[in-house]
Amino acid sequence: MEKIDVSSWGEFNLNELFGKPTRGTRLKQSARITGEIPLVTAGIENQGIAGYISKGWELFTGLNITIDMFGNSFFRDYNFYADDNILVLHDEKKTENQLLYIVSTLHYLKSLYSYKDQYRLGSYKKTVIKLPQTSDGEPDWNYMDDFIREKKKKARNKFESIISVKSSKRKLDVSNWGEYKIEDVFPDIKRPAARSVKDYFLGDVPFISSGNYNNAVDSYCEPLPDEQLEKGNCISVSPVDGSTFYQPVDFLGRGGAGSSIILLYNDQLNEYNGLFISAVIRSFLSKKYAYGDMGNSTTIKKEFIKLPQTENGDVDWGYMEEFIKTKVEESKATIKNIGYTI
Repeated sequence: MEKIDVSSWGEFNLNELFGKPTRGTRLKQSARITGEIPLVTAGIENQGIAGYISKGWELFTGLNITIDMFGNSFFRDYNFYADDNILVLHDEKKTENQLLYIVSTLHYLKSLYSYKDQYRLGSYKKTVIKLPQTSDGEPDWNYMDDFIREKKKKARNKFESIISVKSSKRKLDVSNWGEYKIEDVFPDIKRPAARSVKDYFLGDVPFISSGNYNNAVDSYCEPLPDEQLEKGNCISVSPVDGSTFYQPVDFLGRGGAGSSIILLYNDQLNEYNGLFISAVIRSFLSKKYAYGDMGNSTTIKKEFIKLPQTENGDVDWGYMEEFIKTKVEESKATIKNIGYTI
């Protein structure tokens, strides 16, 4: 990948480019009524969208850049509400491509800031970025427009070629797979301790609930004093609709009610075979369970799923691991081919 020559670029203060940003407003968990408008808070997963609500404080519209307290920056072209750890940058004169270009230059911020050293208004006023400049020393907005437009075109062409290849591949042959009860594959099945996300302040520990997106992460919370977390390296299952996800790290899990998530453990589980099995379980349970016909820990552990098997009829953990590793490497190669560096 050819690296861009930035030796002739100029340094520009972010505050001079956008003026004073707007800070979001804190909205307590108890005030977050489910709706359709994204609520943006700190975090990189799902671009910081913690959930969808019906009403907040200030509704942000148009084209914006957000920077959270950890220095994560994103371009947003949709309506959203923002928590108080978010700075929103807006300038009606700047185009989508120009904002995308600027966001790409802000990625270095996340290596400078953390929970103990947060990005705030004072940090913003000191933020300097390098941009292409015209002969009179002004930002070269036309260059930025053209650069991103060309990158979009190349990415779109690459994406279309990927879809074409993907659609031509044969489906995975499962005719030789074995049928197994979930409880036989996962001898250790648990429910989390009784807890609700409304009882927590924002923090950095994922709160896993019954959602069917964002890996079931409802929010990131601060654990209560002496609270024991649920162990990661497991699979979480929602009895509401069968949503299933591999959970890599320790977390706070929603428990204490009928829609409490169910956790599946096996000593042979790892990130790769965990992703494989969670996809299999999800594909089966999501067709069977819904809000009006929920499952529970008893019914779910008795369900049968099909998995690759060894010659001895045991679950082939090694095959599943290698299958996902191969897919990961293929995806990395694809991303590398369509990406760019500034």
